[in-house]
Amino acid sequence: MAISNAKLATGLSLYLESGSGIQLSSPIKRYIQTLLKVNMERPYGAEWPIEEKVKRQEMVAPEARYIFIRKALATTPSTDVARTEGDLSHHLWIDDGDRVVGFVHYRFIVEEDIPVVYVYELQLESSVQGKGLGKFLMQLIELIALKNHMEAVMLTVQKANELAMNFYMSKLRYVISSISPSRVDPLIGTGESYEILCKTFDNDAKIILEISPSCSSPAPLNLLSYLHRGCITTAAMFGVVFPGRSFHMDVSSFRQIDPFHWVLDINTFVGIALPPPPPCPPGKALAVYAQAHGAPYAFCGAVHATHPSALLHLPWPDPHNAAAQGPHNARIGVSVEDLSAMPAVADAGSLAGGERLALRVGDNLFNFMQSFCGVDGGRLVVPADVLDWRFNKFQERVKRDSDYLNSFISS
Repeated sequence: MAISNAKLATGLSLYLESGSGIQLSSPIKRYIQTLLKVNMERPYGAEWPIEEKVKRQEMVAPEARYIFIRKALATTPSTDVARTEGDLSHHLWIDDGDRVVGFVHYRFIVEEDIPVVYVYELQLESSVQGKGLGKFLMQLIELIALKNHMEAVMLTVQKANELAMNFYMSKLRYVISSISPSRVDPLIGTGESYEILCKTFDNDAKIILEISPSCSSPAPLNLLSYLHRGCITTAAMFGVVFPGRSFHMDVSSFRQIDPFHWVLDINTFVGIALPPPPPCPPGKALAVYAQAHGAPYAFCGAVHATHPSALLHLPWPDPHNAAAQGPHNARIGVSVEDLSAMPAVADAGSLAGGERLALRVGDNLFNFMQSFCGVDGGRLVVPADVLDWRFNKFQERVKRDSDYLNSFISS
């Protein structure tokens, strides 16, 4: 169905035609697939084979709506015919009828409880790019959104597609949405290959899709700021490892008691590490405390930007001591604090101690594995569970002798 005729300032004679995903003809499907490959294979890079399959499924979805741009050859002035016919050797439309030179794929959806028009694709052939057609089509999409009482227009752009990013953000005044990965999780989302852009038409949509109710702006990376505003993914905050266990536990295993404190029920000593790059801003640290049998929390050590990992001694009371009352359980706590306020503490993960510990652990483990190994050429063959076995024995020894770790490092 023809929507309208358009004569742009550049002299292009075009008309627009609507369509839907379930009504696409075979020539139109082939054209969409070809133009997508021509325009998007390079920006997607290694991700393209997977994305191409996804786009083929999206193309024919019942909710997919289209605007096709056709070039009316019969009405083209004679001075333009030669140029147009010269383009026929490489244009992508191979069926009868007026030439298709691009399309828009959009849908009416709901994002964060806000009704929006989401532009899945805006694809134009190179022969009609740079002539104002893309801007005209996006203005048309915005009018469609307003006429249908939608509160925003949204779309996804590959970061590698710098021309498209500049087109939407500089020329059309779209902004990076608060639901874009780089805004949702600044620690991890910046590594994603795309941004979600939006333009809102009322204040409610602006608050939710542009500003976000919990984040007034995409502030510089600052741990305290992001924690306070709820804008940081807590699973990326820090991780802990219990010697004797063969797995890493992130902060989701902790119970967060307020925006700045976490606790975890444990029964042994602990290593703590910040992910790269460390999320602590200058002058701040994550302090580690231990609590046993309901006693006050005792400071054990800290990690920060210049010392992102540590193996910390946890000062549990001797369970065989008659003065120790209650069940044999304990907690550690993690707190965001000023680095300058951190008291000095012996740290098994300090530079010299850490190096000695690494050498001792490696030497001890190698000797231990040799006692179980077989020989296959020049390789040692050991049981699959030998590491767990050794760490369990190491952990049991530390539990029995509180000074064993110090003597193990210094020996």
